[in-house]
Amino acid sequence: MKHELDGRVVVITGASSGIGRAAALRFAEAGDTLVLAARRKSLLEELADECESMGVSALAVETDVSDAGDVNNLAKQALKKFGRIDVWVNDAGIAVAGKFDEVPLEEHQRVIQTNLIGVINGSYAAIRQFRAQGEGVLINISSVLGKVTQPYMSSYTASKHGVRAIGAAIRQELWLDKIKDINVSTVFPESVDTPFFQHEANRSGYKLQPMPPVKDPEEVAQVIFRMAEKPQDEVIVGKAGKWFNVQNKLMRRGTEKQMAWHADRTYVDRNQEEKQHSGSLFKADRSGEGDIHGGWKNGGSEKSKKKSSSSLSTIAMVTPAALGIYVLLKGRRSSQLTDVA
Repeated sequence: MKHELDGRVVVITGASSGIGRAAALRFAEAGDTLVLAARRKSLLEELADECESMGVSALAVETDVSDAGDVNNLAKQALKKFGRIDVWVNDAGIAVAGKFDEVPLEEHQRVIQTNLIGVINGSYAAIRQFRAQGEGVLINISSVLGKVTQPYMSSYTASKHGVRAIGAAIRQELWLDKIKDINVSTVFPESVDTPFFQHEANRSGYKLQPMPPVKDPEEVAQVIFRMAEKPQDEVIVGKAGKWFNVQNKLMRRGTEKQMAWHADRTYVDRNQEEKQHSGSLFKADRSGEGDIHGGWKNGGSEKSKKKSSSSLSTIAMVTPAALGIYVLLKGRRSSQLTDVA
């Protein structure tokens, strides 16, 4: 961006906890001005106070990103208070776990409304403002499930693939318009140690936990911060996510089965039953705290850890083999085409 890093106006949705909260504190540490958005205003106000104690200005705006009116108000409040928007981070997200046809349809729809329509609403407000002022950085938070797929999270996976697509489409339009000072980055984290898994709706009948390995939210926040400074089109956070992405390109069907096996043994804990519920899909858990961490970093059963380790070892072995087969077949095909020519 053309102006100095200090003093940027940064809008962050989903800022009340997890990655969004960690990102807000990282930007505040750098001296940036924060506009914080989420459904839990009391937690936003606490975060705003914490940011201001670090010597920066911060504004809390209660926002449901699935509501275009709320997001439009968020942008208006940011402009009214600070006069511009330099970075917009779309981080708000929810999920429902369960077999596709056993999850109530309205819960699938709610996930899409928040995770995809919410990103569209935020991106729309951001890009219109960036075009008006001539520069800006849009950062959309997808997931490694925006690159591959996972059972029991069908609508979440679909929404995260959509987040990747909307970012790419906007970049194409900016390229066609020869605009170089507006950038769109998409971040794809693997499992992160946040309260996300405590808040997600659960229709599986069992306790849920993130698929290992689990990243620290501060690591993802640092990537978001880096994208604001030096934007990249797409970045995957985590080695396992990168492995799965490469393997998926070479062996889609095999990767689908491997992800299914991995998720079935680590995401769903069949040793612990849990009553079905809609989590925070329709109403935010206002009794919860604005924690950055979810307590998953060293959590999970020993059984899940062993299965995860075995699965990741398989990835490490299969990916190089897949690459070798790919190169061999590609070379053989090239040779055949040369013979024909």
